[in-house]
Amino acid sequence: MKKLVRNTRRTVTVGAAALALALCLLTTHFISNVKTQLWQQSINTILESTRQGRSTLAVQLDENYADLRNIAGRLADYPASDSAALDTLLREINTLESSVHLIFGEQVCLPSDQPCDQQALAQLDPHGGDQAVIDPHISSVTGMDVFDLVLEVDFSDDQKGYLIKEFEVRSIVDTFTLSFYNDAGFSYVVDADGDVLIRSPHPRSNKTVQNLLDMLSSQSNDSQALALFADSLKSAETGWAIFTYEGERTVFCFTPVGLHSDWALISIIPEAAVNAQTHALLRQSLALVASAVLGISALVLLYLRHMTKTQRRLTHQTNYISHLYNALPEAVALISTTQPYRLLQLNREGWRLMGYTLENSDEVLNLDLRASMPKLDYEHFAGQIEAAICSGEKINLVEMMKNRDGSVFWTSGIIEKTLDENGEPVLIYAFHDITKEKQAEEAEKQRTLQERLTLVSALSNAYPVIISLNLTQDQVQFVYVRPGLMIRLGEQETYSQLYAELEASIDLEFRQDYRQFQLNALQEAFAGGIGEVVLEMKMKLTDEQLHWTTQIIHVNNPYSEDQLAILISRRTDEQRLKAERQQEILKTALENATAASAAKSQFLSNMSHDIRTPMNAIVGMTAIAGAHLNDPERVQACLRKISLSSKHLLSLINDILDMSKIESGKLTIAQEPFNFAELITEVVELVRPQAEEKNQIFEFQPERLEKEGVVGDPLRIRQVCINILSNAVKYTPEGGTITLEISQRSSLYKGCQNFVFRCADTGIGMEPEFMTRLFQPFERSDHPQARNENGTGLGMAITKNLVDLMNGEIQVTSTAGQGSVFTVILPFTAAKSNRRTNSCQLAERAHSGRGR
Repeated sequence: MKKLVRNTRRTVTVGAAALALALCLLTTHFISNVKTQLWQQSINTILESTRQGRSTLAVQLDENYADLRNIAGRLADYPASDSAALDTLLREINTLESSVHLIFGEQVCLPSDQPCDQQALAQLDPHGGDQAVIDPHISSVTGMDVFDLVLEVDFSDDQKGYLIKEFEVRSIVDTFTLSFYNDAGFSYVVDADGDVLIRSPHPRSNKTVQNLLDMLSSQSNDSQALALFADSLKSAETGWAIFTYEGERTVFCFTPVGLHSDWALISIIPEAAVNAQTHALLRQSLALVASAVLGISALVLLYLRHMTKTQRRLTHQTNYISHLYNALPEAVALISTTQPYRLLQLNREGWRLMGYTLENSDEVLNLDLRASMPKLDYEHFAGQIEAAICSGEKINLVEMMKNRDGSVFWTSGIIEKTLDENGEPVLIYAFHDITKEKQAEEAEKQRTLQERLTLVSALSNAYPVIISLNLTQDQVQFVYVRPGLMIRLGEQETYSQLYAELEASIDLEFRQDYRQFQLNALQEAFAGGIGEVVLEMKMKLTDEQLHWTTQIIHVNNPYSEDQLAILISRRTDEQRLKAERQQEILKTALENATAASAAKSQFLSNMSHDIRTPMNAIVGMTAIAGAHLNDPERVQACLRKISLSSKHLLSLINDILDMSKIESGKLTIAQEPFNFAELITEVVELVRPQAEEKNQIFEFQPERLEKEGVVGDPLRIRQVCINILSNAVKYTPEGGTITLEISQRSSLYKGCQNFVFRCADTGIGMEPEFMTRLFQPFERSDHPQARNENGTGLGMAITKNLVDLMNGEIQVTSTAGQGSVFTVILPFTAAKSNRRTNSCQLAERAHSGRGR
């Protein structure tokens, strides 16, 4: 480090000496250039001042020419022959503009009361143009040194004349005579031959010599320079020259005056006066340069002292930064800016991440990054490096790198272009290990993908078409389209194209409603807060048939401003058919309910009659019995009729109560063992007397039952059998036949047997229309015989509900006028104790039942 400091001091000293020498050379060159530039600038200044003097003179003369033109305009209205009027006008003009004369004709001069300058008349050139200047001369009138402006006048009779205005030379000398360099310079007005026309009152101005060229001695000046100067005056050029004038080198600057004259304005300044100002400026410049050199020397000395302190501070700072550099928890690498990209430097954390130690850290230096990264990652990394170099901005990177042993790990960092200690461009890359985070991220992606696949799979079971839409970009992505669909999907590139192709297949009845799926309509709907759009419609698919389909679009996008949607669609023919069937069922149920309501109303009407009849009988027989208490036989007959009416009334009430329990769901089926054969025999014995009263043939034909003991509700079974047999007896005319059969069959219910109860009669039968209402409450046939029979219309409804509650089945076939067949099938489980009835008894009972 000390050697470095000594070398630095030596370098700075040599540099300072070289700088001083360079400054001296530059100062010499600078002074030479400045002297030349100051001289040229001084000449330009004198020329510019001369031009300004000429411009001032020209402006003054132009103003007087303008006055003469105004006077000429007034004179043009008069003929030359009207000399009296012209004289009057000139007199009037001279009261305002003095020394103005009009010359025309044979030397006619107006105004007549003012004499004309004969010298001016002698120099007047009739062919000199419309305006001219008469050179200075001694006026024949005033004896003063004057010059005249001449302007041609055109009279109204086409005659010509001349306006002449006289000026004293001394009145305009101050106009162009300027003071140069503290009154060291002065001016002349000369003509093209060098004759002095107007002299400056300056003390150095020659008052005797008439020609400027005569003032310049040919012995003291170059004859060629004098000849060139004379030619410049004749050519009316602008320029400058240096001559010896009155024994002193003098600068002559000249420029033409113009105004239709050959005059030239010449400024004369001693060269010593010009150089005096130039030298003063040079002295100031030298003082400035000397001050700058002294200042730079002082700065160099201060810099050397400061550099020593700075170098010491930088040494400590370098050591401190090196410590921080290696103590950082982030890996920091310096990378070259040219390909192939190499590691120039790496801190200790970088060594650790890449599997290096202090002993083998030299292997990292100039390590080719292609060896420390997979190929694809290096290509991406190289592209990001180029972007950082071109833009000069920080670039975030996530790359995979190789360890020393060949294993890979994920890194995340920031790369930026900067300058090294030598000012060379270099890339600084700060990174850290994110392998665990990356693995967790990949696991989360896998889980999310699995969830998405599961969701799509589950959704695709119900919806064979799932399409992702970007309504803002008018884009479609077919997430899932089940193979074999009768619709062409998957080739559309935009939603507008998809909508147009689907619209053509929509049934005309639904096409207007389908327009809510137009791109603009969906965008407006979702912008208005609508979350989904649903439509059920008919579409013509590839089988050329109309099918019911459902389309649903759902929107949810919390991540961007684009309107996103999911379109799901499926055929709903089966659902629609089920819905129509359900609607038909509901319609039928409504009709049944309506019919039941009407039947209930009819029932109430019938019940009022049916209840009134036995009640009247009870009340009447009670009154008769009370009136004949002493007549036992009559009282006995009344009591018998009262008993019959009471039983009939009780039957009506029981039917109503049973139906009420069934409709409210409170009716329960008992489960108790009983003998099915004995129960049927008891029912037969109960109904047979009713058949005999009507002279009907009642045939009981039982088959042999394998298991008569079963588990069930004997009360409700007896009620079912009695209802069916009682109706058979009730609606079969006298002499008709009623046949009852019982049998046993196998059952689909596990552990059960089906017991079949079949009752056939030759009664009045039923119409097909009534059979559809047979099991509805309060329904009764319109047959006259049925109307004559007492009843509530609840028997068959109760029977059907009881059979359903016992998991049984009731079947009915009937022909009007020929009779009906009722078949009841009930499944029962066998009772543990299965007592059998003697077959001879059943046969005897069956035999005894045949007859009238």
